[in-house]
Amino acid sequence: MTSGAYYRQVKQCRDKAIAVLYSAILLQSSGALQPEALSAMARLADQLGVIFASEGSSDVFDQARMEDVMSVMDTLVKRVCKL
Repeated sequence: MTSGAYYRQVKQCRDKAIAVLYSAILLQSSGALQPEALSAMARLADQLGVIFASEGSSDVFDQARMEDVMSVMDTLVKRVCKL
């Protein structure tokens, strides 16, 4: 990958992340997300950070644990969405 392609990818990822954050704010302010949605997602992100940090630098992540994490994330997203 060339350095130009790398920086283009970084910019695209940054732009997408910004768009997601704007969307979350607008969805909550318009009532499509419950008021506690963003704080609940922040708590989940903090907990995921702890889980991933406890795994060390290993690239291998237990499939069962990954499915548990995805299940919790799916449940949270469905609970905070009012659509």
